[in-house]
Amino acid sequence: MMRKFVLSIILIFQFLLLWGKSNSFEPQGLKTITKAVIEIPHRDKAAVAANGGKETIINTTTYPPDGGIIIIDPLHSKDFTYDSITGKGIGSFADNGIRTLTAIPAPGCKFINWTYTDGSGNNVLLDLNGKPVGNSYDFHPKFIEHFNIIANFNYIITAKPNIVAGGTVTGSGDFSMGMGDYPPGCNATLTATPSTGYEFVNWTDATTGQIVSTSAVYSFGVTAPENLIANFKLTTYTLTAISNPSSGGSTTGSGTYLPGITVPVTTTPSPGYVFVNWTEGGAVVSYTPAFSVTADRNRTLQANFIQQFTIATSVNPSVGGSTSGGGVYNAGAAVTLNATSFPGYVFVNWTEGGTTVSTNPSLAITVDKDRTLQANFIQQFTIATSSSPSSGGSTSGAGTYNAGSAVALNATPSPGYAFVNWTEGGTIVSSTPSFSVTADKDRSLQANFIQQFTITTSSSPSAGGSTSGAGIYNAGSAVTLNATPSTGHAFVSWTEDGVVVSSTPSFSVTADKDRSLQANFIQQFTI
Repeated sequence: MMRKFVLSIILIFQFLLLWGKSNSFEPQGLKTITKAVIEIPHRDKAAVAANGGKETIINTTTYPPDGGIIIIDPLHSKDFTYDSITGKGIGSFADNGIRTLTAIPAPGCKFINWTYTDGSGNNVLLDLNGKPVGNSYDFHPKFIEHFNIIANFNYIITAKPNIVAGGTVTGSGDFSMGMGDYPPGCNATLTATPSTGYEFVNWTDATTGQIVSTSAVYSFGVTAPENLIANFKLTTYTLTAISNPSSGGSTTGSGTYLPGITVPVTTTPSPGYVFVNWTEGGAVVSYTPAFSVTADRNRTLQANFIQQFTIATSVNPSVGGSTSGGGVYNAGAAVTLNATSFPGYVFVNWTEGGTTVSTNPSLAITVDKDRTLQANFIQQFTIATSSSPSSGGSTSGAGTYNAGSAVALNATPSPGYAFVNWTEGGTIVSSTPSFSVTADKDRSLQANFIQQFTITTSSSPSAGGSTSGAGIYNAGSAVTLNATPSTGHAFVSWTEDGVVVSSTPSFSVTADKDRSLQANFIQQFTI
């Protein structure tokens, strides 16, 4: 019994000594595992002879290399060399007694079994009872031919909740009571299940605190020992109250609340805005600025506001007309303004800041700011014209004109008439057919015409003499006609339509119609 105790102390000392020379067992996080092999080559008589007559050479390796170390019993330590970094060992033994190889797992690892390789593959090393050999393997060099031995270790995965009451952790494989061991290179799955009133947050490395997953079901490749924490927290709900637009107003009630709490939320519109409603996810939940909600989930409540603008209207001049449509409107509203002129006035345009925005009395605008629009009117006067006599001619230019306008009037005589003048209220205002008046009042102007007749004269015979006085004359004019005989001729008479109207060469007729008068001459001879 004492011998076994001393032997155990020596083995532990060797293990610590080897460990002190290597960092291979320090936690290294997740990594890919490559299988290592412990090999015991076939006995080679020539090699034995070359080795000083010893019977067997044994090569050893661990799987995985960082899973543990292999040591030999102290009595034969001089015959066995082991590199704890590579996991390789080699021993040269005579056929003269029992040796003991011991596989010691590294921290976070667990010894599984010994295996050997031969032509048929890997085989579990069994004891005389047919059971897998434990981590201490006793052998006699003489009976260990043709075996390649592997010391196999698993990685230990530990996982626990940060709060015992927060939830539970389960895992695939043989995971139990917060721990399980897994072959290198396999996949492990851990599941964090929160307790009632708690919620899962994330998985973190217990050593570094680094987050390794935010999924409650965490699957990963086993490449090293792992010590993980499943983090839970008390379930709370976040209530967020926002304003739309942000300048539209302020809100209260935002915060983090325990489930089931009734939370009052309120809102106050900014100047120039009015409250519309509360919405959640686009759906209306209240039309009142202050109401209460239950903290039964994370909620975002939006207080909706709309900006309002003043549309002001004015009239210029104030006696020119009236307007309608001004007022306070929501932003984006379509507003129609109307301008109505008073008698004697007409609408001119709408102006804003002195700039014309429309010449239509009905103006449609979109409310996007405070606006002041002015409806401008102008007084109008009627310019009337007439002809005297009515058959004497025609006039143009009459109509309704804006105050101050220059109005061009024209008089055109009818055939047989001549323009005389323009009169207004019996007073001559122009003696030219075309003239301009200012529309400064209602005015009535008369174009005066006079009838004209043609007085035609002729000589008979034509060689008998000449006449003068023929022409076009205003009606009623006294027209003096003269007949002058040619040499060798003498004046006889004036006739009209064959009737003698005068026997004197010079006489006067009245232009009371178109008239044709003939001066009659007679040739004379000297006897």
